[in-house]
Formats: sequence, C-alpha cells, structure tokens
Amino acid sequence: MSALILFGSLMAPALLATSISYERMTGSWDILRVTPLSQRQLVLAKLLGGLARLRLLWVALLGLSLFQGLVMGCSIMITSPQAAGWGWLLGLSTAVRPWLELLFAALTGMWNGIWIRSAVLALVASLTAVFLFKLLNSSLLWMLVVSRFTAGLPMVAYSVALPTASYALAVLLAGATLLLRVERIDIGA
Repeated sequence: MSALILFGSLMAPALLATSISYERMTGSWDILRVTPLSQRQLVLAKLLGGLARLRLLWVALLGLSLFQGLVMGCSIMITSPQAAGWGWLLGLSTAVRPWLELLFAALTGMWNGIWIRSAVLALVASLTAVFLFKLLNSSLLWMLVVSRFTAGLPMVAYSVALPTASYALAVLLAGATLLLRVERIDIGA
C-alpha cells in the first residue's frame, strides 16, 4: 500500500500543479474564464479531472485501505477487548489516512498551480511540500512524541490517529485557502 500512496503522492501534484499555471502561461485560462462557469467550478473540474486520471489507483487503494484498517482494528480488539475503542480508532485512522494523503497531495498541487505562474516551479514546490509534510508527519515521529507522555496501547493508537488528524487538518486548510484564492486568479497572468 505504501507504493500506491507514494505513486499517488507523486502523480497527483504532477497532474494538478501544472494544469492551471500552464494555462495561465499560455493564455488559455482567459478563454476558460469567459465560459459561463465560475472560477471555482473551473478549478473543481480541473481537480476532479486530475484525480480521475488516477482511477486505477483508487480501486486498488480502496480495497487495500479497507482491508488494512479492518486488520488493524480487529487485531487490537481481539488481543485486548477492553481497548475496543482504541481498536476502532486505529482501524478508522488506518483506512482513512491514505485517502487524506492523496487528497493533500492533489490540493497542494492545485494550490501551488494557482499561486505560482511557472508550471515547473509549481510542480517542484508541490512535490517539495508533499515530501516535507510526509517526512515530518510520520507515525514514527508521532510515536516518539507521544511516548514521552503516555505508554501502552494509547501510544500506538495515537501514533496512527495523530498523523491522520494532521493530514485532515492540512486538507481542510489547503482546501479553504484554495477556495479563497480561486476568485483572485488574475487575468492575463
């Protein structure tokens, strides 16, 4: 599953970071703006279109993430029935995190594509941001941080749930700033 996430984390920004910045460079963004669609609809269509190009990845990722989440959650619940709540949290976090990682990569690509005029620089900035966030948001780092404050099962559950929560927060922030910035894409840039 890690290979699928890595592939998606590299491909989503590659597809999306260049989409708007390249159109702005060539002047075709101005042509799209005269259509009856709003800029938000255009950006959403570009986002969904870029993600749709990865449709084979979604099928494999759905099956693997659900299976891995089920295995992780059930293993905690079977080995320690009093920790069933932690098992559900661990299973849910394990199943949701890959999707949040890919959505973060896609939104980062789109975000940089809107802010940076050069398609190449937008791609480099997107891949750098995705790599740094993935590096700094690893389960191992969270486990080291949490181990200073707690011991036992909650530490393991937190080391999975906290990276998932930080990806969720990053997706919300990237999506919100993207929506705010969309209306300010300048003409002729």
